[in-house]
Amino acid sequence: MHLRKFMLAAILFSGGSSAFAQLPKAEELLARKPIQAVTVAMPTAEEAAGCKVEAANYPKPATGAAPTGLIVRDAQGRMVRQFIDTTGSGKPNLVYFYHNGVEAYREIDANGNGKPDQFRWLGVNGGKWGSDPDEDGVIDQWFVLSAEELSR
Repeated sequence: MHLRKFMLAAILFSGGSSAFAQLPKAEELLARKPIQAVTVAMPTAEEAAGCKVEAANYPKPATGAAPTGLIVRDAQGRMVRQFIDTTGSGKPNLVYFYHNGVEAYREIDANGNGKPDQFRWLGVNGGKWGSDPDEDGVIDQWFVLSAEELSR
């Protein structure tokens, strides 16, 4: 997937300027599937055709450049995916997945190598945060895990 070039397009966004590199199609961004088994919006090809992509700039933190990103919204305007580059690398280090417009799962590339190594489940998926330092898709360490989930 060419997500890096899409993020670079988003970085070129400047305020309300119309001088913007072409945004990727929703279908291309929606091809990014969650690594863990979770409940998130998974639009069909027909539904994806009705989704819209928008560039987003976020408030500048106390240190570093302002994060940039891409948001995919469904035909009702609800968020489906969000890709954020907080490091200025031109590739997303945070990928948010939504269910019915509410964040339900997040993948984090904490070490900046392009592969998620932390995962957070929210809402319909429970409430947990796990780490996968060797990036094999298996959680090796839990930072947060509810008592209910631990008992399973």
